[in-house]
Amino acid sequence: MKKLPIFIGSFAVTTLFVFVAGCRASSAPPTSYPVGSTASLLPTTATSTVLSPSQNTSTASSPSASTFLDSDVGTIAFISDRDGFLDLYVMHADGSNPINLTNNINNDFSAKWSPDGTKIVFESLLYFNTDIYLLDLQDGSVLRLTNTSYNENSPAWSPDGTQIAFQSYENKEAEIYVMNSAGGDLTNLTMRASFGDISPQWSPDGTRIAFVTNRNSFYDIYVMNSDGSDPTNITMTIEDANYPAWSPDGTKIAFQSFRNERSQLQVVNADGSDVKTLSTSTIYDFSPVWSPDGSEILFLELASGRTQIYSVELDGGPPTNLSNNDSSDSSPSWSPDGTKIAFTSDRDGNAEIYMMNSDGSQPVNLTRNAAEDLSPVWSPAPQKSAVVWLAAPENTGIPSPCGSNWTRLKPGLFASVTTENWGDPNRVRSGPSQDSEVIAQIYPGTPLKILEGPTCADGLIFWKVEHSSIPSGTGWTAEGDGQEYWLEPYTQ
Repeated sequence: MKKLPIFIGSFAVTTLFVFVAGCRASSAPPTSYPVGSTASLLPTTATSTVLSPSQNTSTASSPSASTFLDSDVGTIAFISDRDGFLDLYVMHADGSNPINLTNNINNDFSAKWSPDGTKIVFESLLYFNTDIYLLDLQDGSVLRLTNTSYNENSPAWSPDGTQIAFQSYENKEAEIYVMNSAGGDLTNLTMRASFGDISPQWSPDGTRIAFVTNRNSFYDIYVMNSDGSDPTNITMTIEDANYPAWSPDGTKIAFQSFRNERSQLQVVNADGSDVKTLSTSTIYDFSPVWSPDGSEILFLELASGRTQIYSVELDGGPPTNLSNNDSSDSSPSWSPDGTKIAFTSDRDGNAEIYMMNSDGSQPVNLTRNAAEDLSPVWSPAPQKSAVVWLAAPENTGIPSPCGSNWTRLKPGLFASVTTENWGDPNRVRSGPSQDSEVIAQIYPGTPLKILEGPTCADGLIFWKVEHSSIPSGTGWTAEGDGQEYWLEPYTQ
């Protein structure tokens, strides 16, 4: 029986781990994630810690300034070793305001945004063991979801954001598991200990999961129901198949196929019918990524030791080389509107995050850093879920002006009182402090227009808001204290 394939992306990350370890600075190490029990796949109680993200000192703004994420240009998560280890960063999609979100001695990679853009699940490697963690952008906490002496990889969000599928090697051969987004309700979906099942991918409607398996000697792509029932081989006529990717409408799956000793990009209906070849290269094509509207697919082509990004339209026509240079480009990620593509490139001598138009024109270096910057992933979140960085950078020694590091609000948005505090109202005051006069009370569900802020006082985050029920028309109300939040982005 064949062993599971070694994917090129994993090889590149492993190589960088070795590079980072050899080049690590001798300064005091940052905080490591908590290390829990390794007796079972899931710890008895999921381990949580709040890690204060730190900005790169070369680009840090003054402590009084707020850094807005998920702004009009969008937000990109990426991996960088600029602080000595591979950490998870976010930045504006124009490259401004990079923030280190994890800053620890683990090596973090494979970031995946939650569907609402408020959380990021990622893999973290410490002492040759990989576990899955969850970063909550609303409070900065990091939750360890798996805790074993085995490797857990390839986390994938369900479309509704309530579950995470992943592969685990607890039984020596990989199997597909699913857990809720807090790390509980763990279920083994494949239960085939003598085979390897990897790379779970949820269908857009959340009812099915595609995965790669070697249970029929060759690597095939199977589709099963989200509870693990009715696994069906949809590529049984193909010698090998890898990298499954669902179309946005859930009717098709793109994948890498090996046929007649050639690696090609193909598309098949989700029931296994009507296989269509989209690339006819005699070399190595892999890693398809659908455009948001489902009309075209990006993929990588490996030739002469370098990878290039290609696009091909689903309706036919030859693939187009969007990279078209002598460097290696990889990890393409579509902007939510499909007009831009973020990607990794070494065209400037080291790995950097670039952005180009969807036709390959106007490539721009977003990171411009001497470190290795990798694997960009565009946030799917709308502007209303903006995250604001309030605290001063950790390494400046300047205290935070607020008791909280995070907020989801900014001027121009609408907010409402949360329903999590048993329907209690929020006090509106004449000024941004607890000493100011209470002039109104606002109940859950009432939309408040945010005019000004944030202002930090008494350990609270205050915003100036507008509503007709406020006697003067405007007033100041507190969003939270860093532990509890009383305001949230308003949704109808």
